Amino acid sequence: MELFEQIKDMGFSPEMFNKTEDIFGEYIQSVIDIQAPKVKARIGAVLYAATGDIAIARDDAVVALTVAELWERRKIQVLGAVSFSGDQRNRAGLSEENSRDRANEDFEAAVGRVFSLAGVTPDLSVGAVVSSHFLEASL
Repeated sequence: MELFEQIKDMGFSPEMFNKTEDIFGEYIQSVIDIQAPKVKARIGAVLYAATGDIAIARDDAVVALTVAELWERRKIQVLGAVSFSGDQRNRAGLSEENSRDRANEDFEAAVGRVFSLAGVTPDLSVGAVVSSHFLEASL
């Protein structure tokens, strides 16, 4: 199933984002296009290009990250559309925020499945280069 269809089937509608039906597909696709490189950066180009079960988990990660972004955009729209006072503002957008948090958890789980299916343990490595070259050049 196409990623857009998966997202639309989750209950997102043009009205939620003040869009018309004819541009809603382009809107969702633009969000997918922004999120997909983030997934690629997270899992690496080799795993992003993989096929089979890894590709399914990769697509799940793209969908989850896109859904998280859509819920964030929806929350911003809800908060911006109405004036609230005090505790009302704190409660407004809470459902969207909870949904966004669940989508972020789904994203992390999908990324974990990609690494697991590939037999890869993600590591963080940090390095620094120490050189006197820059000091000498500035004198």
